[in-house]
This record gives sequence, structure tokens and C-alpha cells, in this order.
Amino acid sequence: MRGRPTLANRRFTFDFRGIKRENPGYENVCINGGGFEPESGKLSW
Repeated sequence: MRGRPTLANRRFTFDFRGIKRENPGYENVCINGGGFEPESGKLSW
């Protein structure tokens, strides 16, 4: 599953202005086309 972006991924954009440390949900963002795993919350490259 690592490195395999999900459809939900594409709804996120990498924007420091949109990232809130107090909001865990904002930690799951696409970085340089990378994806994240909703199950574990870890970034996938």
C-alpha cells in the first residue's frame, strides 16, 4: 500500500497556511506528489 496514493489524497494540497498542528487531519497532505496511508497516518513516497 505504500507509495499508492488514494483518491482522497488528491483532495489535499501542500500548503503551510492550511496546515494546523492542532488539527491531526491536516497532517495527511500530499507532498511533492507523495501520498499518505489513512490507516496508519504515515506519509508514503
